[in-house]
Amino acid sequence: AVRVSIENGNKRSNPQNSYYWGVFVETIYKAFMERGDTFTREDIHAWIKEKWLAKKMIQIVNPKTGEIETTMIPGSTTDLTTVSMSEDFIEPIQIWAAEFLGVVIPDPDQRDFL
Repeated sequence: AVRVSIENGNKRSNPQNSYYWGVFVETIYKAFMERGDTFTREDIHAWIKEKWLAKKMIQIVNPKTGEIETTMIPGSTTDLTTVSMSEDFIEPIQIWAAEFLGVVIPDPDQRDFL
């Protein structure tokens, strides 16, 4: 048997992670604080994952009753590639933040981001 694995780029980088927490989440957090909301940075991160990352379904079967419990859990930013972190995750949320919150999330320095 032959197994072929094709991956689209490297895992998100440390500079991407620094940008994500230091600029991206922070900008959204401050926008919510200015509105009077009391979310934490971790709340913002969890909400972003829930809203924008692909979800995975987990099913747990009760062996005694056969009852199936289904839960959807958000993906993780650690699973994103450098390209998908930028194009599929950061960019759509930047657009949302501009339209919904009226804030501009600065672009990262592309040399460090990819």
